[in-house]
Amino acid sequence: MADELHPEGERLFQPPEELDKTSSGASNRTEIMRPTVDSFDERLERVRSRQYTSQSMPPVRKRRRSWIVSLVAMVVLALTCALVVLSLFLPPFAKDNPIADALESEDAFIALNSEDTYAEQDNFRVEVHPGDPGVDFAVALNRVSAQDYRDGNVPSENWSCPALETLPEFFTETGDVYSIDSQGTAPMRVGLKIPEQEHDLYGWYAGAWIFLPSQLAAEGQSRVTDVPVLPECIVAGMVKNAMPDLSVNLDLGQTRSEAITMNRLFIRGMQPTVQGNLQGVLPADTPTNPGYPVIPLVSNYTAPEVIDAVTVEAILRSPEMRLQHSAHIAGFAEANNYPAVALDYREIPPELRNQFSDLVKNVSRMLKSQGRALIVVVPPAVFEEGWQTGAYDWRTLGLLVDELIVRLPLNPDAYLPNGEVDAMLRWAVGEVSRTKLSLAVSALSIQTAPGSPSRLVGMKTMSEEEGLPYQVKTGRDETVQSSFVTYSDEQGQPLRSFWLTTASALLYRMQKAEQFNLKGVLVADVFAEGVDGSIVDALVAYLGGTTLETDA
Repeated sequence: MADELHPEGERLFQPPEELDKTSSGASNRTEIMRPTVDSFDERLERVRSRQYTSQSMPPVRKRRRSWIVSLVAMVVLALTCALVVLSLFLPPFAKDNPIADALESEDAFIALNSEDTYAEQDNFRVEVHPGDPGVDFAVALNRVSAQDYRDGNVPSENWSCPALETLPEFFTETGDVYSIDSQGTAPMRVGLKIPEQEHDLYGWYAGAWIFLPSQLAAEGQSRVTDVPVLPECIVAGMVKNAMPDLSVNLDLGQTRSEAITMNRLFIRGMQPTVQGNLQGVLPADTPTNPGYPVIPLVSNYTAPEVIDAVTVEAILRSPEMRLQHSAHIAGFAEANNYPAVALDYREIPPELRNQFSDLVKNVSRMLKSQGRALIVVVPPAVFEEGWQTGAYDWRTLGLLVDELIVRLPLNPDAYLPNGEVDAMLRWAVGEVSRTKLSLAVSALSIQTAPGSPSRLVGMKTMSEEEGLPYQVKTGRDETVQSSFVTYSDEQGQPLRSFWLTTASALLYRMQKAEQFNLKGVLVADVFAEGVDGSIVDALVAYLGGTTLETDA
């Protein structure tokens, strides 16, 4: 601990030479170690004043006795000087010596307050805000390698990490292990800096390992986060997901194809009402006992362009309505014995962010009491001075739900290597555990136009453009495995482009889930009109972990 630095860069303990200058007890310490002049004179006087009688000693000549006394005096003087010089090189000792006290103390806790706001060991930092440092809050930090953790080579004191066997089966400790022992009352939020870059972090909270959201620091060498509850231990490692699950959805009026393989089927048709109830009908072709989970998808839209945001907003603005709506969702799941419920509420105003999280918390709690799961679908994050998620708090939702499905952008350019999708997913895996994070893509083709948002279209829409007085260009972007048709005006200015979602294009987008080691992928619109017939091959290849021949 003597090497620890205080937040301002000063040493917690001053070196001995500084203590001699600043400590009021310095003179007392030198008196203990250094004989004074008075004590030497007294000793010399005692030698000089010895009396010998003629009865006890033979007669000695005065000259000889004077020489012996002088010799003894010189020896004593030499010894005294040697002791004085030696004492100059010895460390000062005193009852109130802070160095000795610190070295002898076994207390490894570092107190945090409004002035000393952080404790740090080997670049592992715990920090408090000066305005809220807690009450008598102190921490003791320890860090060991994953190998030492496996071998049981851990500190005997101030070690808060549980046994290795407690780690989840899906998690492999490949980074270091960090222990946080604490005293006193912690503040409302505590900042953490963990010297890990690419590893996922899991914290030990009261007998359970929980994903610890974090993001890469600006310096690129560590991950940072702030938490409302301080974990006792942090382990850095990697999630071992199996091949991602494959889900598809079935909408009203659609008919399933037995050629489509899947792990789960989402059925959409139920919608919220202004009274907080559910209304609607489910697809007629919903299978019974299919051998895979069938999950209702409750949504507030009838088509991608027809969204009822008003109803959801009314529910969210009323605490009573949020509870009532949650109860109706849970009751619907229980009455039909569904294993889970999925919510896809779109275009919620950003100012209702907390209210939407509260609704999700209520639904999650009620479903969990029945042994059922909650899945929430959210739009992609948008990068505007950092990643923005609007009304959908990914970090909070990731802790509440069993699965968070992120709809990926439509524009094929977003899927370029190290492009928008890759950047968003690198950020996303710091907000939500990979074991809960899934992606959603569409099997429909995509129309893009200058100044307009991308939209989903079927093959029929593209065929309607044929025969019009446009310049037509066809091609293929091998980088994103997508073929395209571009229509331009007479001057050659592009009017719109159609990106064909064929088997190779769809598989390329789906494989983002595997690339980032995520839970799964939902392919929407599989049974919609105008879907390219080759997408069946993409689904089969995905489930089988195989590749496809390049399609035209």
